[in-house]
Amino acid sequence: RVFVRNPFRRAAEGCVRLALPAGWSGEPAERLVELAALGEGHADFDVRPAVAPVRRARLAADLTVDGARFGQQAEALVTVR
Repeated sequence: RVFVRNPFRRAAEGCVRLALPAGWSGEPAERLVELAALGEGHADFDVRPAVAPVRRARLAADLTVDGARFGQQAEALVTVR
């Protein structure tokens, strides 16, 4: 789950894409989130590692809001057993 905040003082559409390690898969490829002015929302993804176990793999969320690309705004290190 990726939480998103709208930085604009108007309603906007956010687009979230995941940046995953090589060989990993995420469904869906992107999620659109309707955001109220200065509001928050979330996008859910199913993520599968290429192999398990894996230690401290880097995942990131790339955010675009109403066509303004903010780039990778969130990052997590994940361990899969």
